[in-house]
Amino acid sequence: MAPSRGAPRSQIHPPEPDYAAICRGLQTHKHVTLQLLWEEYRGQNPDGYRYSRYCDLYRSWRRRQDVVLRHEHRAGEKLFVDYAGSTIPIYNGVAGQVWPAALFVAVLGASSYTYAEASLSQGLADWIGAHMRAFEFMGGVPEIVVPDNLKSGVTKAVPV
Repeated sequence: MAPSRGAPRSQIHPPEPDYAAICRGLQTHKHVTLQLLWEEYRGQNPDGYRYSRYCDLYRSWRRRQDVVLRHEHRAGEKLFVDYAGSTIPIYNGVAGQVWPAALFVAVLGASSYTYAEASLSQGLADWIGAHMRAFEFMGGVPEIVVPDNLKSGVTKAVPV
């Protein structure tokens, strides 16, 4: 009888990454990347998956987790409004000054027709002025304006 050679190489798999932990890391820390998480994985598992396979496995897992909820919007029914992300710089080339600006965005639900403008604050006057200019740009007023939960537009959050 011949000695056992062990399991064939095709049956030996590296340790599986913790896909749920990867997902939480990417969602909770804005500067965490899949590359950084893979480097941590390889530090703990030197014989683990290479980066491209790690990414493929994570994306495959992610596709199985995502649940899609399709929203149907009637034309002109809803306008979604918010200030987007971090501030952006406005440069005055003549004076050499830079001001941080908030980016107001308004999007029609049915068509995704978009209006955006930069303002120096997210105060009430800028908030109302941005709405007026968005309505003028859109050529009318929607049935419903849906703000996100920002201080300028919401005085009391109500669960839906």
